[in-house]
Amino acid sequence: MEAWHPKIEYYAPFANGNWETAALQMKIAIAVYCDDRSLFEETVRYAVNGAGNGSITHTVVRPTGQAQESTRAQHYAQLGLGGKHKDYDKISTVSRGSFWPIFERALHHYAGRRSSPAPYTARAVAKIRPEGWNRDHVGFGTLTHWRPRLKPAKASRPPGTPAGLVAHTTEEGIRVTWVRSVDPVSATDARSYTVKRAVMPGGPHQVVASRNSEHSVVDKDVERGRHYYYSVTAANGVGERGDSAELSSGAGLPASWSSRDIGAVGVPGFSEFNGRLFSLEGEGRDIGGTADQFHFAHAPMKGDGAITARIVLPMSSQWSKPGVMMRETLGPGAWCAVTGCPSPRWSEIRHFEQLMTPMKILWVRVLPFGHSMVKIR
Repeated sequence: MEAWHPKIEYYAPFANGNWETAALQMKIAIAVYCDDRSLFEETVRYAVNGAGNGSITHTVVRPTGQAQESTRAQHYAQLGLGGKHKDYDKISTVSRGSFWPIFERALHHYAGRRSSPAPYTARAVAKIRPEGWNRDHVGFGTLTHWRPRLKPAKASRPPGTPAGLVAHTTEEGIRVTWVRSVDPVSATDARSYTVKRAVMPGGPHQVVASRNSEHSVVDKDVERGRHYYYSVTAANGVGERGDSAELSSGAGLPASWSSRDIGAVGVPGFSEFNGRLFSLEGEGRDIGGTADQFHFAHAPMKGDGAITARIVLPMSSQWSKPGVMMRETLGPGAWCAVTGCPSPRWSEIRHFEQLMTPMKILWVRVLPFGHSMVKIR
């Protein structure tokens, strides 16, 4: 925790999805080894809903299962099964036929434990078994992961505790999702979930949904601007597992706050508030020139004032520009003053030691000074 975790605490936004996926896997391993539930929960949540290129939803870029760096080279795609290099037009032939030591683990999980056919993964395994290692992967998957295939069986114990809770505000209410739970021995799915909600951390809780077979629910009975705390339990024919880690979520942004896209963005953005942090996700070419393109969470201000914010990592990529802004109007060409936190970019990193330097948390402020704006970082 003191030597390695600080180096990958915010994953790897300076690189593409391959290195960030590797950092994510290492954080999971550290959390399990150190029995750190908070770190485990945070990492699983990032895996299923993280802003960066290493999250599952950003690593896999097509319904076919193709990963970000499939157009770059096959060994880069296998490095983390992720990382966008250029426009997706065709699969790269670079290093095709060279298989890295990553396939035994996937084959055993899907085909061996989950009874989900993986014929192409099986063909890759057959070419390299017994699996060795290389400088990017621990490997030795044949030794550590090969097992006889499980026969379909009934659950022998309660399912695992639900993890990876994520909340999003919708027009209907707060949508809560989580990772499916399974019996750790037979790998059979949980039969149902119970979702609970409280208005204070730790409870008391009331049931929002019970005997829910899906791994998501929409809580419609919420009050805009109020904060709620959710937990989930999983059950099967054997029993029910205890509560998940609690998730804080706000029903929309605080009073007087709004959010919108500025300029002609390609993908609509959104803003969330969990009672402590604002989270913004958006798309746009840049802030600057004659027309800005970005996502903006904002509140009106008249007269003198200041905006102060603490920028909390991780960010989506090396091209992100989080910060604070005073803006005359919401038009794309409006006058504005902005200061932010530049992301570390791969092209600016010259030594390996820079990669292993913990990223800093920054405070930023914009305030009027006479007829000018002062930006502090």
